[in-house]
Amino acid sequence: MYHTLQTIILRVAALLVALSLVVVSCGKEEAQVSEPQIILISNPVAKTAGSQFMRITVEGSWDITLSYSGSESGWLSLNKTSGTGSVADVLLSYEANSNDDPRDVTITVSNRSYSSSVVLTQLGQKVERNNSGVASTTCGWLELPETKSSDGYDFFAVNMPSSSSGYKVTKRNYSFYWDYDGLVANWVAYPLVKGHMGSSGRSENWGTCPMLSDSQQPILWRAWRESGTYARGHQIPSADRTCDDAANSTTFYYTNMTPQNHTFNSGVWSALEGNVRTWAKKSDTLYVVTGCVTNKSTSHAHDNYSKEVIIPTYYFKAILRYQKNSTVGYSGYAGCGFYMQHSASADAASKSNILSISDLEKKLEYKLFVNLANVVGEDTANKIKNQDPANVSWWTF
Repeated sequence: MYHTLQTIILRVAALLVALSLVVVSCGKEEAQVSEPQIILISNPVAKTAGSQFMRITVEGSWDITLSYSGSESGWLSLNKTSGTGSVADVLLSYEANSNDDPRDVTITVSNRSYSSSVVLTQLGQKVERNNSGVASTTCGWLELPETKSSDGYDFFAVNMPSSSSGYKVTKRNYSFYWDYDGLVANWVAYPLVKGHMGSSGRSENWGTCPMLSDSQQPILWRAWRESGTYARGHQIPSADRTCDDAANSTTFYYTNMTPQNHTFNSGVWSALEGNVRTWAKKSDTLYVVTGCVTNKSTSHAHDNYSKEVIIPTYYFKAILRYQKNSTVGYSGYAGCGFYMQHSASADAASKSNILSISDLEKKLEYKLFVNLANVVGEDTANKIKNQDPANVSWWTF
């Protein structure tokens, strides 16, 4: 009897241990479910009505809830509020903000175990310095250089107008990295394909960028006060967005302008822009960065309200070409760069002054095409950046 009772007790104890292991095992499995990750391409967004896609990295089924601050609500709408698994096509559409002050909405994504939130801000009619802190690596776009949260500049993305060439969903147009003190974009980055170049011609629709207040950008409807010396030099060229008038108009935002010497603008720089378009027509995609160097400049031009705008000392272009199954470069990618003194006597782009991407990065002291390694791997990305384009016959002039 004693042995039978002892046996029963031992069996019950073993069963309890087994059950506890199951509970612990389930707990460990549950802990593996991670918090949802929310990525907004632009934050804050412009005061005008618009839209953008939100990317959610999440496990299992999820729901989205909105919580508005202040008295206004309902100005943000979503094309979906629930789903299963990670998605990149949650479309956020927002109405225009007619108030002076910005407004906020908290977007919360919840799955069965966790929730994560992000506050989306829409700018008001009166805008303070934005300090969005958005990193270029967040977007994953191949054309983007690195951004830093500590440098005082802000990253903005301009969408392709919905009317452009029949676009019915939000498409990226170009991005820029804004210097509030110099009132110029350090760089403008964009993809370039054959379809971006059409027959619309120059719209001449000069105007303010809707993502910044008038005080935060030059006002240039009458050109520079020093118009005899400096042109309103586009960073993304007008001719790179001639698929229709709406797309072309976005290249005439004042944030896309720098004070550029007339001879330089219409001479060597214009010729290089033409080379880039020729290369784009022979490629699947060109990823282009156009930028200016201002850190050693002490000269300024003046806008129509006499605001000082810094005059760049150098301009540069970085080009990453992709052509599927190409024998040029590595994994279909090849790159080149140019670094030109901002002078009427600057040398034209040629094989004698073409640079590797790595050499251009050394001059600029920041990284270009920071998302390339995510596509081709670190080793291949280094090969692409270090390849000397002077020894690649494909780059013609």
